[in-house]
Amino acid sequence: MSTDRPLNFTLKQLRYFIAAAEHKSTKQAASALNVSQPSVSSAIAHLETRFGVGLFVRHHALGISLTNSGRELLVHAYEAVRAAQQFERAGFEFEATLKGSIHAGCLVTFAPILMPALGAAFKQQVPDSRIQFVETDQADQIDRLRSGELDLCITYDFGLKDDMDFVEIVKLPPYVILPLDHHLAQGCDVALEDLIEEPMVLLDLPFSRDYMSRIFDKIGRAPNIAHRAANPAMVHSLVANGFGYSFYNIRLPQATAADGKPFACRALKDGGTPVCLGIVTLKSVKHTKIIDRFIEFCRSHIKEIV
Repeated sequence: MSTDRPLNFTLKQLRYFIAAAEHKSTKQAASALNVSQPSVSSAIAHLETRFGVGLFVRHHALGISLTNSGRELLVHAYEAVRAAQQFERAGFEFEATLKGSIHAGCLVTFAPILMPALGAAFKQQVPDSRIQFVETDQADQIDRLRSGELDLCITYDFGLKDDMDFVEIVKLPPYVILPLDHHLAQGCDVALEDLIEEPMVLLDLPFSRDYMSRIFDKIGRAPNIAHRAANPAMVHSLVANGFGYSFYNIRLPQATAADGKPFACRALKDGGTPVCLGIVTLKSVKHTKIIDRFIEFCRSHIKEIV
């Protein structure tokens, strides 16, 4: 909930107001709070000025008593302090327990293979966890991480900024995916030289497009890009339907496109340039206990999936 008018008082001032109302004396309130009497009087005066009402009637040598306005505001002061205490307890609970939400980003190219299995395994260990997955391209993940929308990203080490930490988990070499009836799909490995004249289906996402194009740098040639697609599922379907080959950095256990057509997945004969898959976090953010636990879980389990 937002407001156009900024708060111009503190919880401390509300507590001083409550204590003065309960003790009917600024002197006794100060003693109970272990602060000076002028501190209590100053807090009350600030609230009275802020709201333009008198909160107390001052009785010479007999203490103070609430005005009608003071009695009404006292009810809200109690509510505000209780809400602040609940907020504080909720905050400490993050550090003390394995409860809370995890907002994890994952690169769209392998999110369907990695994240559901990873999340299900983690929930078996930590049943109270709540994991929200966000599958996007690399550039969008970085933006969401820096805006605070994501707690962490499971992705490649492309385009990272100085304010980010990257923990490498595994290196993933590129594989060639081909139509099942393609002549190169029948062998074990595929050489880059064999792909030069073949039509390529490029995954047209930030950083991914550059990486795939640079695979051919080692032989000093450029790929024959015939089709582009921004969705990995579309790339797979184009390949399966004979529009060309592409690259993928995970050996697919079941090479089947979204339309049900199969395609082949073959290793590159020269190994290709691997990408580093890992976890990206912001250096400046202190994580909750459950997020730290999830990061450690990812570090030990991702290799088993990919």
